[in-house]
Amino acid sequence: MEKQTGRKIKVLQFDHVGEYIDRFLQFSQNSSIGIQFTVGKYWVAKEMNRPLLKKVQYLLSNAQLDKLFWAEPLEYASHLINRLSSNVIRGKTSLNIWLGEVTQDYDFLQVFGCPAYFSVKDDKLNPRVKKFVFLAFKKNLKGYKLWDSENKKIVLSRYVIFDDTFVDTLKKTRFLTGRNNV
Repeated sequence: MEKQTGRKIKVLQFDHVGEYIDRFLQFSQNSSIGIQFTVGKYWVAKEMNRPLLKKVQYLLSNAQLDKLFWAEPLEYASHLINRLSSNVIRGKTSLNIWLGEVTQDYDFLQVFGCPAYFSVKDDKLNPRVKKFVFLAFKKNLKGYKLWDSENKKIVLSRYVIFDDTFVDTLKKTRFLTGRNNV
């Protein structure tokens, strides 16, 4: 983060986990970064991870994907949380506070698990457009990470058309089931 922002990290805070305390203290002595421990064992990590885990479960369920894909909705949920305003930081976003600039990649957002189509030129007799499942934004690359369920592989592409009817169906499902927690 120091390289990314040019700002120096002053203190890292960790849960009071016995097996790692010596390593953290040694790290602190070898660097100019201070270490603070929380009082409760695992409390901070659990409180931060619980809402993320619920979002991951919800996203996997909506996309009808196996739990083997847990990393993609976790990254996606984190991506969204860092771009949502928070009352704790006076209506700003985490990224705005950390980087000092307004987030501008909202146009790139898509619904996790929605159908995505793009042109595939693998054979002259096969269809030119194939259906995939949107998984994530690819870091440091203008493109999307897609799941090819037919060939069981992940594909990267920039030129993707997303199915807008999926969003309408999702809204209706959430309205009928009362699931509005993500």
